[in-house]
Amino acid sequence: MFRTVRTLALLCTWGVLLAAPSLLAAPAERTFAIHERGLQTLWAVALDEIYLEGPGSFGLEKLPAKPDFAGILAHVEQLNAAGRSARLVLYPRGSERAEFNRRFVTDDLLVQFAPGANPSAAVRFVGAREARPVKLLPNTFLFRVSGPGQALLAAEQLRSLPEVLAAEPQLARQADKKLLPNDPFFSRQWHLQNTGQNSGTVGLDVRVTNVWDRYRGAGVVIGIVDDGLARTHPDLAPNYSAALSRDFNDGDADPSPNVATDFHGTAVAGLVAARGDNAVGVVGVAYEATLAGLRLVARPATDELEAEGILHSNDVIQVKNNSWGAPDCPAFGSVLERAGPLLQAALAEGTATGRQGRGTIYVWAAGNGAGCFEDINYDGYANSIYVLPIGAVTDQGLHAPYSESSACLVGCVPSGSPGRQGLTTTDLVGNDGFNRPGASGELSDRNYTQLFAGTSAAAPVASGLVALLLQARPELNWRDVKEILLRSSTRLQPADVIWRTNSAGIAHHYQFGGGLLNAEKAVQLATHWPGLGPPQQWSAAAAGLPLGIPDEDPSGVTRTLLVTNAGFRVEHITLTLTTHHPNWGDLAVSVVSPSGMESRLAWLHPGNPTYDYRGWTFSSVRHWGENAQGTWTVRVTDEAAEDVGTLDALELTLYGSSPKARLDVAFTPQAVELRLRTPNVGGRYAVESSDDLQVWERLGVTTIGENGEATMTAPAAGPSALTRFYRAQWVR
Repeated sequence: MFRTVRTLALLCTWGVLLAAPSLLAAPAERTFAIHERGLQTLWAVALDEIYLEGPGSFGLEKLPAKPDFAGILAHVEQLNAAGRSARLVLYPRGSERAEFNRRFVTDDLLVQFAPGANPSAAVRFVGAREARPVKLLPNTFLFRVSGPGQALLAAEQLRSLPEVLAAEPQLARQADKKLLPNDPFFSRQWHLQNTGQNSGTVGLDVRVTNVWDRYRGAGVVIGIVDDGLARTHPDLAPNYSAALSRDFNDGDADPSPNVATDFHGTAVAGLVAARGDNAVGVVGVAYEATLAGLRLVARPATDELEAEGILHSNDVIQVKNNSWGAPDCPAFGSVLERAGPLLQAALAEGTATGRQGRGTIYVWAAGNGAGCFEDINYDGYANSIYVLPIGAVTDQGLHAPYSESSACLVGCVPSGSPGRQGLTTTDLVGNDGFNRPGASGELSDRNYTQLFAGTSAAAPVASGLVALLLQARPELNWRDVKEILLRSSTRLQPADVIWRTNSAGIAHHYQFGGGLLNAEKAVQLATHWPGLGPPQQWSAAAAGLPLGIPDEDPSGVTRTLLVTNAGFRVEHITLTLTTHHPNWGDLAVSVVSPSGMESRLAWLHPGNPTYDYRGWTFSSVRHWGENAQGTWTVRVTDEAAEDVGTLDALELTLYGSSPKARLDVAFTPQAVELRLRTPNVGGRYAVESSDDLQVWERLGVTTIGENGEATMTAPAAGPSALTRFYRAQWVR
């Protein structure tokens, strides 16, 4: 759910400097306060540029600066009257202009009403053309108005109505495609079978070739949420489904890319499911899976459009690959960007109802910002608990220098890296795409490229692997898939001291997640996986806040929260944090579980000073499988000198289940055979016996295996063994 300030200031300022009379004629800035994608921001209307959109083309058009808001509004209205589709352009007030912080004004508003309110009066009040109820959010409607800029003005008018809780214009913005092009030359498809090509490490691959003996993705549909898919490509056409594809950018059923600008999605699709064993080109990880092209990020898209793409045909599309998201490494410091309320709700809805209630699997590129100290936890798309964030490693099993680290990272796969090989995959047909005339270090066959890299290339390899899991075991839910990947991945650089194993036996590394995805082990584990129980959650907010955060003090501020539910098994954790600090990049944030396992959620790094942790949500998978019972500790420290701030609020949420256990007892003349069955894989159980249910004798401690079972043999103490009571209790 989104929040908004009910009373918003409309600012109009003139630049006046008596020493420089020429500045008296400077354009009048017009700003609007908008709660957009979770952040309250003051947006200024650009008076010297507009956004033009038409069939097959879109982009900015620079203008001579208009004198004021009325002037730019009149200009846009004239263009629209002449049949051209023009929009106003916004930037955060006082910020440098860049693609990542550029927004475009649409005709839509997201309006939330008080329970029981009738939207009819509000529709008439602003002259809306239509009001569509939002299924994902209660008491919420999407209003559509007419005319450029009218959504900005209508939002201000609607906020004055007592029955309106929030009214926010729907702003479109261009998503960042996770790609690092033009990496050095490499041999083909070493990520599938690494034989040491070009000094790569033999065996450093996703171990998929043996899996193809039985599973190649047949019956699984994978959605490529991207900038398009070249459906006529000879290596993609055999697996392409026209019926399940959609172009959300152009509003039609054909996701074919604009050949001048959209190369990304076709390369992604080839890594997922290029047709194999057809004597043509390359092979995808799940080369018999079905591909659905979902063109969404070729143009700026609203929160509503992103939500539509995430929910499209989730009854039949089992996996959706997302090699896009928040911007990496803006020129003026790290930023915090979260998904909008509709996309957040859509991800939750997709995992709750997709695949007939088992949950759509959303695979997400981890991001390419490690070189400027970005972390996945500063990206509200990739750190959602409802997605699988995937990082990248080199052909030698080293952390790719661009791949973002995090406590929420699930795993990694091979991808291209500066100075190392990239991945070979499909490209636009002919002379378009990455492999165009004059491209350096490319293949002679222009229908393919061997220079695809970044976490954009890592994510689709993981999506193909997930498709193999679902073919092998269709009943797996989305949480099952995540735990299977965490448990089955190969530990890279095993001597690295950053590796930590939690009390449930799951190892995690901030740079590698659970490790290098291993298709062979994952499929093997999936075939006998016991399945997780119904999802639950527990939340608690810290008391005694706000508190000052000591400057450059490793002790910082700590808060503890007590969980008394002994049967709660943790999967994800989230921490929602609010601070006031002049430089949020100075702050380090961590959570420690009762067992002592730490999740470092934020690190000292350069941060854009216009941001702060204002209700920001971090996530972690480092406590997966642990017993929630006990004291959880949250620590916030300021790791740089000079600036001071306050910790205003924090809320810790644990997501998981309460697995049930069954203890079966069998007797022989010499021993008692005990078998414990529970979905609590990795859980340690103390098995005890008693004659009177008062005094219990511990027979031993056993650990639940990956098949959900554990066995124990105890000597039979004569005939009395037949009349004794037995129990098993989960211990840390």
